Amino acid sequence: MDQKKMDRDRGQLLDPVIERVAGKLPPDDHFLLRVPIELTIGLKTKDIPRIQDALVAWIVATAPTLKTVSLGRLNMPLTEVTPHGVPFKVSLHRSESGGIRMGVHYVAVIDENRVATLAARVAKACDDKLGKLFDWKRDDGARTVLVLEQDNLAMGNPANLSKALVAELATRGSATPDEVYYVGTYEGAGDWSVICLLRDGARWPDPDFQQFDPAQLHSITSR
Repeated sequence: MDQKKMDRDRGQLLDPVIERVAGKLPPDDHFLLRVPIELTIGLKTKDIPRIQDALVAWIVATAPTLKTVSLGRLNMPLTEVTPHGVPFKVSLHRSESGGIRMGVHYVAVIDENRVATLAARVAKACDDKLGKLFDWKRDDGARTVLVLEQDNLAMGNPANLSKALVAELATRGSATPDEVYYVGTYEGAGDWSVICLLRDGARWPDPDFQQFDPAQLHSITSR
């Protein structure tokens, strides 16, 4: 199935749910709804409103019962459930907002086949970029920075990307960049998101995402 269509269908199902629960959850925390990436496959249009109603009711009832964990972490043990009236498994997580990421958001979780695809994409990015970065560091003492852009929310989940990255860099010996950043540029996101995945060997050195408007960017390669 076309990935962009799947992303659009997922948004059409879940965006109204997010809007409807706004203002009905504990106001100072961040909530993350994890759903399967292919949740809309096989769904009939006539069933969407019923599924949305069921999700809204479950989220509103479940959110206050969750323990608040640190920003960027999930409630453990991770428990997936199939709420009444919902034909797929979901999990809901509650964390500190850090003052910048309140409300509820969703992320699509990829299956094992897509994990393998993501690992292959990370390996290709390393093949394409790390040699040049290593040469600059060796010859000029440059500080090396690798930027991994993802234009697909589900495939580019930074937690999945970080796991694939660490596994790949473990095979690369000393050819490891000083810093690695994730930049989420997926369609419909509005502002882009950026977070450091690796700095001087430390994973997730900064706990918070930074948001910025891509319209404010200036090209430095066309000069």
